[in-house]
Amino acid sequence: MAEKNKIDGNRSYGISVGHCDTDNVMRDNDITNSGLVGVLFRDENRGRDFWANRNVLENNRIHDSGGESGVAIDIQGQTKDLKIVRNELRETRGPMQRVGIRIAAGFNRDVEIEGTHPRPLQTSGDPQAVAETAHRFQQQPRRPR
Repeated sequence: MAEKNKIDGNRSYGISVGHCDTDNVMRDNDITNSGLVGVLFRDENRGRDFWANRNVLENNRIHDSGGESGVAIDIQGQTKDLKIVRNELRETRGPMQRVGIRIAAGFNRDVEIEGTHPRPLQTSGDPQAVAETAHRFQQQPRRPR
């Protein structure tokens, strides 16, 4: 369990989950200013069902992830039984090409997304790229702490 942490300024990922990381709960964390991605569910294609399965991402605040093409939550590979519940995805630096939730092309496993309040997203134009099939950040001003 990762709970009530302040994760700020990581070079690549705020939280990275994969390689049989199952049954984890990530709750009530502040994940800010990540270099590439706020929360990454990695593609661990090294054997049978090596993905991050049966995980819960709940009530986190994920702000200002990545550069101009940053991603708050990136779901790769064949992760299954994932619950993304009541997370706040916020971008205060300008819209650019930033994405709230990105789900890998061809993904067909169970993911429950509830209470995240994102807006619709266009599909990536590059057929080799991961399809951005969920939501863009809502553009909101930074709140005082």
